[in-house]
Amino acid sequence: MLKFEPVEVLDVRSDVNDIDSGAIVGKYIISQQNKLDSDSFTFYPLDANLIQLPVKHEIVFGTKFLGKYYYMSKLNIQNSPIANTNPNISSYALEPEDPITFGRYFEENEKGNKKLVLREGDTIIQGRFGNSIRLGSNQFQNFVDETTDYLDSPNIKIVSGIREYENEDDVVYVEKLEQEVNSIYLTTKESVSFKYNNEDIETEEPQITIQSDSIVFHGRNEYNVYSPSINLGMVDMQPAVLGNDLVSTINSIFGVIEDVMSTYTPLPSPTTPIRIIQIRTEIERIRQSLNNILSSGVNIS
Repeated sequence: MLKFEPVEVLDVRSDVNDIDSGAIVGKYIISQQNKLDSDSFTFYPLDANLIQLPVKHEIVFGTKFLGKYYYMSKLNIQNSPIANTNPNISSYALEPEDPITFGRYFEENEKGNKKLVLREGDTIIQGRFGNSIRLGSNQFQNFVDETTDYLDSPNIKIVSGIREYENEDDVVYVEKLEQEVNSIYLTTKESVSFKYNNEDIETEEPQITIQSDSIVFHGRNEYNVYSPSINLGMVDMQPAVLGNDLVSTINSIFGVIEDVMSTYTPLPSPTTPIRIIQIRTEIERIRQSLNNILSSGVNIS
């Protein structure tokens, strides 16, 4: 039977190119209390495919099996998404390190100090830096609202970081596009709103919403979009058209015009009206311009 005991993390094996990558160095808090750091053990992740890397002085659960030590599950002693540290808890009688650090590079991020609002049935992965993934339940509105609705509206929300919180005094926060660095929302019935050119845009139908300062789609061989309607640009958007179909339609119109003109002036001659010549020249110029557009990339704004 495996027996687990709390372990204080003394070092984390990150940024290494060897078999110890992801391991920690630590001491058992109870059975090794006040032992020297040189008596510590190297603990490896219990699950190699699901790793939650702690920072120094956090507490994890450790165990031993077949002569090797393993760790799992940080102890949530402060209920903080940033860090749950208790420096020197394994060595109360020894002098603590000075200054106390939580890693070679790790610094607490003030934009990650709040917890996501939890709704019944949610599955939440919340990082230490304001990044998060919510596999959302069917609860739709804020739980503090007396008119809370429970709708068939599951969602997935991925956020890479927080720019600013809507209310710095709140302990918890809800995802909102305007306060996030980068976001991907997959929503069912939930309304999603954002500002565009100082106007409020709000949508309610099932959709995928992607937001960032710059969005890049890279198709290594080709990039395909299949949709009966594509809107680009401003709030008062106009439908996009299929280039080949548009050129075919315009050529058909030009063909009708040329047939009509040929009825009256079958062949160019010295007596052909100058206006007819100008129209034919303009038709050829437009055709060439359309062909040029189809053969090159086009920026639409």
